[in-house]
Amino acid sequence: MKKILYALLAFTLGAACCACNDDDDPVVVASELEITPPQLVFEYNSTESQVVTVKTDGSSWTAEPAADWITVTPADGSFTVSVTANTETSDRSSTVTVKADELTATLTVKQGFNREGSWYVEFVSENDATFYNISDNGKWVVGSYNGYTVVYNVETGETVYNTVGGEEGQPNNLDAYDITDDGTPVGSYLGLPAVYKNGAWQELDTDGHSMGAVYGTTPDGSVYAGFVGTGSDFKPVKWIDGRIQYLTCPETSYTGQEAYAGFVVKTMSADGLCVGADWTDQLGCYWSASGEVVYYGESTLIIQDDFLMSDYGSQTMISPDGRYITTTMYDYSQQIMEPPFSVPTPIVYDRTTGQVAKLISDEGGHGNCTTPDGITFIGTAPIGTSELAMVYENGVFTPMQTWLKTNYGIKINHQGGEAVAISADGKTIVGFYLLEGNYVNYVIHLGERIK
Repeated sequence: MKKILYALLAFTLGAACCACNDDDDPVVVASELEITPPQLVFEYNSTESQVVTVKTDGSSWTAEPAADWITVTPADGSFTVSVTANTETSDRSSTVTVKADELTATLTVKQGFNREGSWYVEFVSENDATFYNISDNGKWVVGSYNGYTVVYNVETGETVYNTVGGEEGQPNNLDAYDITDDGTPVGSYLGLPAVYKNGAWQELDTDGHSMGAVYGTTPDGSVYAGFVGTGSDFKPVKWIDGRIQYLTCPETSYTGQEAYAGFVVKTMSADGLCVGADWTDQLGCYWSASGEVVYYGESTLIIQDDFLMSDYGSQTMISPDGRYITTTMYDYSQQIMEPPFSVPTPIVYDRTTGQVAKLISDEGGHGNCTTPDGITFIGTAPIGTSELAMVYENGVFTPMQTWLKTNYGIKINHQGGEAVAISADGKTIVGFYLLEGNYVNYVIHLGERIK
């Protein structure tokens, strides 16, 4: 009997061992892991899932999302990713970590937000470039800093960076000042006027001059404006369909001095009206339809109490419809070439009425830009260091934070910094502020006004 029991036990153990070997495959440690694609992009209200393929020689793998708005569903050799609706007013991004034994691959998942209505986003450039201007249609933002440029797509949040090959980080070698409605930047390349096309900066005709820049463009890119020069002799010019055309450059300045430094174009409206400065007296001017130089606000602004008003070194913007010129004037009490000795004053000149508005507040400030409705945005300190941005509307100064929250329900997490440019419809505002020594760019889109 014992022999029979031993025989049955031996048979049972042998059968168990055979079953284990047949059912469990040998464990293989992964030496390869690849996922395709490495990034997924979803619309704000997307209900469709996307598939990611996993290639590995390991026995098993896992996929773990880092955010609760991402859902992962594994399959054989792949997994699907779905997201919940993004109800925030900013893009969001997270990851899915794929592991096969000791190997790890990371999937980036990005989701946009609803760009209808009122919203606000921040953007930190990878190369420290700060926003400078926006296309008339409100789709593209361009900026530059220290030899680097950035182009930001307002509709998608995508960015494109550019610098001069072999000259990275070199000041004054590359600057971008304006951008067309199709996203073509214009500016200065190695000290010469240039346009970025077909993946490269292309120099414009300088007619033999050794320097220059493009400061403005029409929405369709058919006309550029800026200056060319040699030494300190500046010539205001337009490029029409690529051909250089000189603007009027009087021999004497407003005060009757020899215009030894010439004139430059600093900005241009959508219909090609050029605004600039007389670099001898450093006074703001524009070129009339007949081509003559007109000093804006000369009867009420330029000379007061024997002090000369100057917009030397200031940002100057003209509203896309050509009505409002916004800049900063300084009341010089000493020589014209000295730094300003008084609080800077934002200035808005209305070309329709010929009136000058001196936007005097306790903080002083810099006039940055004006909407087609005459709403002006002001920075209260030198460009890039402002702690408080103000909005001037109907004779009243309001902190930008308060103005946005009260009128559009938009809450921004800073005091406004510098709102540097506005789209033609007055709905999209771009700017930047300084945070712990770093520049943070922002885009504000105004929906329907609630007050």
